[in-house]
Amino acid sequence: MNVAQAEAIAETIPGLQHITLWRGLIDLSKDIPSSDVELLAVRNRLLIRKELHPALQYLLLEAMREVHSPQGPFNRIGEFPAEQPNDLPLSPTAEAFYRSGPSFWQRYISFWLASLLNRIVFFIIPVLALLFPLINALPRLYRWLNIRRIDHFHRALGNLERDIGEAPDRSKFREYGARISEIGSAVQRLKVARPFEVDLQRLKIHLRMVQEDIGRLEAAN
Repeated sequence: MNVAQAEAIAETIPGLQHITLWRGLIDLSKDIPSSDVELLAVRNRLLIRKELHPALQYLLLEAMREVHSPQGPFNRIGEFPAEQPNDLPLSPTAEAFYRSGPSFWQRYISFWLASLLNRIVFFIIPVLALLFPLINALPRLYRWLNIRRIDHFHRALGNLERDIGEAPDRSKFREYGARISEIGSAVQRLKVARPFEVDLQRLKIHLRMVQEDIGRLEAAN
């Protein structure tokens, strides 16, 4: 039946679709029909229960796409199944199927394994995103734990050098000697990881320089 307002009716009433039976489509040689016929059709819908397993939903959609996606008299290629506006909620599986198609894993392995891998990736990526700053900070933390002890003795030696420079009198030599002896004993007991042995050697050089300064002052006085 030719419907004069088919397009307007389809736009007004959800679930209806305007289709055209083109002139000559049934029999081109006999010109049947003899003019375009404007028709109304009911949209196809697949309704499922919420508890239907996502794997079965995906397989149903794949089967419908394989059977119904070719072009026909009233539909274009890939027109069904497709995401269409309606008054019912779209399942998450169907939404993902329509918008992104099969995942990388689903092209090459079975569905259950692909689903497992997708969930693993979904879980691992946020975890890695949280761990990445921590992983980057680990080398700096490792270096800080080793260097902080060396820096502590460098500061102690620096303070001693400053005190010697400010008060190089003989009455302080015993105090300076006790301080440098305490620092020297602690430095000899200090153990660091192999990558930081160079820093430890610099500390020992610093220690010898301060010891030599104290020795020169004692000799001069």
